[in-house]
Amino acid sequence: MGLVLFTLPLLYLAWGVIGYLIFKKVYVDLMITFITSTIFI
Repeated sequence: MGLVLFTLPLLYLAWGVIGYLIFKKVYVDLMITFITSTIFI
């Protein structure tokens, strides 16, 4: 339960910042985050 409540949101927040810096496009980063969250959930 702690993984879902604490670890995954922190990982998605970190990926959001890193992904934005790499791709410089918000929609690409959002699509990748959505796909990975769907897989993990």
